[in-house]
Amino acid sequence: MERARKRKNVDTATRTGDDEIHDAEMEVPLINLVHGSRNAASRVDQGIPRAKEATFNVETAATSSQAVDIGILLQTMTQVMQNKNQQQLQQQKLQQEQTQSSYFDKLYRANAPNFEGGPDPDVALNWIAQMETKFKALRFPEDVKVQVVIPFLVGNAENWWRSMEPMINVDENDITWEEFKEMFLDQYFPRALRKKRQNDFYSLRQTENMTVLQYANKFTSLGRFCPKVFEDEEEKMDRFEQGLREEIGCQLASHKFTTFKNMYDAALAVEMRFKLNEGERSIGKKPRWMMGSNQAVGTRQQGNFQNANKRRGPINANGGKLKQ
Repeated sequence: MERARKRKNVDTATRTGDDEIHDAEMEVPLINLVHGSRNAASRVDQGIPRAKEATFNVETAATSSQAVDIGILLQTMTQVMQNKNQQQLQQQKLQQEQTQSSYFDKLYRANAPNFEGGPDPDVALNWIAQMETKFKALRFPEDVKVQVVIPFLVGNAENWWRSMEPMINVDENDITWEEFKEMFLDQYFPRALRKKRQNDFYSLRQTENMTVLQYANKFTSLGRFCPKVFEDEEEKMDRFEQGLREEIGCQLASHKFTTFKNMYDAALAVEMRFKLNEGERSIGKKPRWMMGSNQAVGTRQQGNFQNANKRRGPINANGGKLKQ
């Protein structure tokens, strides 16, 4: 009995030991598994930043590559646009030169005069006037006027213009015709002289030995120095009427004219009528304006006198009646 009990205890102990050994053997892989999991987790944790870093590097590289590509593209586009603009400018310049050459030929064929410069201001003013007349007749645009007249400056005038070119930088900044005229007249028709011509215009009067035509020509010539007066038709007519001789101006004062041409024609008609009257007076005739009812009266009186003679019969030299 005792022996059986001891044996049972031994078996129990053996089983217990085996179980402990088995448990120990089972515990070791579990620990390893836990450590392995931790190590794996650690490796995973360490791998995440690396993966992120790798991803960032890839994205950065891609972005940098894109930026480089866009920069090159923009640079290429800019260069293409610059080349295109330059070609357009060259083409425009060529077209402008061809246009100027064409207009110069037209002006040359129209017998435009040269200008040599000189002390006579009226010659300079007349040259400008002739050029403007041809511009208007040939319908020249504003942007070609200056360039086409420069070849017509010769001698002293050409030297003057060459000396002006560096100051006005004509190749880069084109000047207008009005600006050119101002510089031209400052050189060949000084302001002091222009001011004197303006004063002459405002003091102009038709003299006794000046015809309406002569007065009108003088009026127009001096009027070039007073453009504001000529731009206003009413003011132009008022100024013209004020300068006429009194006997002519009074005849026009009662009429309302709408244009300067109408007033000028009326002044010529009045002057012609006065000349006819003066001519008739010089040969002993009554002026036409005095004829009419008075002439009819004179005719009636002469007829009555002749009728009276017929009734009375022939009269002798002594006033007596002759015997029939």
